[in-house]
Amino acid sequence: QHMLAITDDSKADATNPGSLSIQFFDGAGSAIAKVFLRDYKNESIDQWFSLIEQHTMKTHTDTQTLITSLQRLSVEQPWQLKMLNEEQTAILQKKWLGLTDIHQFYIVLKKLGIDRASSYVQAPEGTTYRLEPKAIESLLNLAQQQAEPIMTFVGNKGIVQIQTGIVHNVKRIGNWLNILDKPQTNFTLHLNDDALAQVWCVKRPTKDGIVTCIEAFDTNGNTIITFFGQRQEGEPEKAYWQQMTATVIDQHLLSN
Repeated sequence: QHMLAITDDSKADATNPGSLSIQFFDGAGSAIAKVFLRDYKNESIDQWFSLIEQHTMKTHTDTQTLITSLQRLSVEQPWQLKMLNEEQTAILQKKWLGLTDIHQFYIVLKKLGIDRASSYVQAPEGTTYRLEPKAIESLLNLAQQQAEPIMTFVGNKGIVQIQTGIVHNVKRIGNWLNILDKPQTNFTLHLNDDALAQVWCVKRPTKDGIVTCIEAFDTNGNTIITFFGQRQEGEPEKAYWQQMTATVIDQHLLSN
């Protein structure tokens, strides 16, 4: 709902104009995304400021008015399992097994009024597996060792960003699990896996066959990160991804 062009010239010098960014915020002022200029050629800088000039609001709102107009930030509650009744559970499982497109899953959840994590607890047998949080590290290490491409989905309430490719450098620093692939693919990930409350391996049918993902949640039941094997619509899931996730299940399955 809000976009700000920000110039931080605290570290500017003769060859570097400092940090130039456009930052996006929701109605409550929570950060959604940031876009930084990385090409500091004069032509690029001129184009950057020209873009900002074209889209700058002509009527400015003073800072205090803007702050007071922000929506009240809602306080999230800790996740609680929502159990379905017998009839609803039967509907969930029937709809689950009848999926032909993974995006249909959101419609099923909405109609039943249930969150993703609660649905995984009540899914058809053999379609969901709850894992230890350290399963994420094992998965990334396997992906690096096998040099097979994976898809990484990271999002918040306003945006989802997707990285597809081979994982080159996995490194743990304290509580943080990192992908440091800037030299190879310009991709960097920092994940505090100690803060993950739930990790699931989930299998859902599509017209192309079973699609498997590893999905992690925070303590409020929000999806933090999800991994898939690389595939195009119309293609079946790759055998390497099926084997990789099977290995992670064997190593990190939590008993019920």
